[in-house]
Amino acid sequence: MNLRYFVERLGWAAFVLFGSTIVIFAILHVIPGDPARAMLGPEGTPEAVAKLREQLGLDDPLVHQYLLWLGRAIQGDLGRSILLSQSVASLLGERLPITLLLGLYALSFAVLIAIPVSVISATRRGTAIDYGGRFVALIGLAMPSFWLGLMLVLLFGVVLQWLPVFGYVSPRQSAVDHVRHMILPAAALGSAYAAMIMETTRNSLIEVLHQDYVRTARAGGLTETLLLYKYAMRNALIPTITVIGIQIGYLMSGALVVESVFAIPGMGRLLVNAVLSRDYPLVQGAMLVTVLVFSIANLCVDLLYAVIDPRVGKA
Repeated sequence: MNLRYFVERLGWAAFVLFGSTIVIFAILHVIPGDPARAMLGPEGTPEAVAKLREQLGLDDPLVHQYLLWLGRAIQGDLGRSILLSQSVASLLGERLPITLLLGLYALSFAVLIAIPVSVISATRRGTAIDYGGRFVALIGLAMPSFWLGLMLVLLFGVVLQWLPVFGYVSPRQSAVDHVRHMILPAAALGSAYAAMIMETTRNSLIEVLHQDYVRTARAGGLTETLLLYKYAMRNALIPTITVIGIQIGYLMSGALVVESVFAIPGMGRLLVNAVLSRDYPLVQGAMLVTVLVFSIANLCVDLLYAVIDPRVGKA
């Protein structure tokens, strides 16, 4: 990977992030109605509305409001939550790690299941194992995460009583209890993700295994195991990485629902409550942090391309 490729990817990520700040700011300012009135509700007096408008800077020109908000955001100041009377940055700092952990567990669950199943399915194409794996993947794609979460709660929490189904335990408090509380949410969030990864990897691996260089290597006497894991998988994983990068957004949005089902105090529940209470500073901050995480994840995926396929980094 050369420096030019890295700078180009970094510049593109910065451009996307900058454009997203404009969209986030614009969306919350083109919504009909007075944000200050909406936050205070019908019981808000004209004096309270005027004071809140002054506090939020809503009487300033839009460009000035945006530049002021952006400048403060760059310095880590995302304002104060109207509903909770706390710093937005501190609130997000408490909740974001929980959502990131949930996303990491869901991604790990998806990869650990999807990659082995896709390899078995691709190398046994047309067999009962292949059809069975694809059928399970189809079910995983069609099953909403909230419905699967409810079914997991019913089965493992109510009927079998094997795992806790609500709440969150910090790994600092108890690593064992933390893992037990996160198993079901990670499975509910990662199942559809696993199905996408499995189908993509299977199709890509089948295509690679029929390439001329693979046939030549096979004719040269390479064992199937060496051929598969040293040569075929390296190229077959490139489309898989694309899917993983694209679906980072799915993990973040899916966490909104899963956190509500399992009562996990993460970014998802915080954002939902902020939207319902029209807490504009908190909504803006949460959306900005979500876009930032998404941009960083996609930047990492782009750089990983160059590691797996050096030709990408040299282009």
